Amino acid sequence: MKSTAENLRSICLRLIITSLILFVFTELVMAFMALFIFMPEKQKSVLKEKEQYLRVGIEATSTKDLNKQLISMKSAEIDHGLYDLSHGLEAIHGISSNVYDVVCTDFLAADYLVKNKLAVPLAYLKDEDNEIAWERLLLLGHKKVPEFLMQTKGLRLMLTGVSGKVERVVSEKFLHYKLKDINKWFSKVSVAMTVDYAMKLLTSKATDLVLILESDFKRMYNEEQRAAFKVIWYSEQLPSKVVVMRSNLSPELQSYSQQLFKGKNDLGEYWKPFDESLVTLKDWSFRISGKSFTYNKEIVNGFSGK
Repeated sequence: MKSTAENLRSICLRLIITSLILFVFTELVMAFMALFIFMPEKQKSVLKEKEQYLRVGIEATSTKDLNKQLISMKSAEIDHGLYDLSHGLEAIHGISSNVYDVVCTDFLAADYLVKNKLAVPLAYLKDEDNEIAWERLLLLGHKKVPEFLMQTKGLRLMLTGVSGKVERVVSEKFLHYKLKDINKWFSKVSVAMTVDYAMKLLTSKATDLVLILESDFKRMYNEEQRAAFKVIWYSEQLPSKVVVMRSNLSPELQSYSQQLFKGKNDLGEYWKPFDESLVTLKDWSFRISGKSFTYNKEIVNGFSGK
């Protein structure tokens, strides 16, 4: 038989083992509660903080540089997504269908969004003199083409950019006003997706006329080189780029957007916020051949196939 001392020792050992098991069990229970009961509340809190998400639509030419700036501004409270826009009509549909929160687009698209109360003006591109940066559309020819548009019948015309870009919309409207059916006026009408390719063909006289933005023309050629081409027509001036944001954006996203389009960015562009005197675009107008021209629902819905 075991002695009393041995029995006590056995009992104590069992108590110790039981206590250890209870301790381990209690720790496991606490860990379980922390993981499946308390943590979800913390996760919900974190998700709530990350609910703010800014969707920015901008034409592809500036996406890379703007994305760098967005990343540098990224905060714990606001995330962002940057999306390529092909043209202003896509910006209109993106804002109206709640796909984008902010769009950097051409003046005519911005004007339509503001006047239809789908967006409010945020900022515009300015030059180094703190003035609005303007843009014009040019119809260029090589040196052997006639001086005036009405003398261009039978020549070859090249448009630039995808259908829906402001330069295509304005140029086609202008040519329609002046020449009616351009396919009957010109011997050939073609489209180049890039201005570089179009100007290469014009330089080699593989085409006679090219429609191009003035900023692209100045970017590609210095003043002396530009003298090798004839300017047959140029449009009225348009603000180069305008940024608008959805009318119902949260205050946090509005503030974030205002920080993004303010001052100088990595691309060397200067953005200026709209002040109280420019809260709408109603005083800005654009004319083609003396006729006032704006985007209307027929143009917008016609592009979307409605």
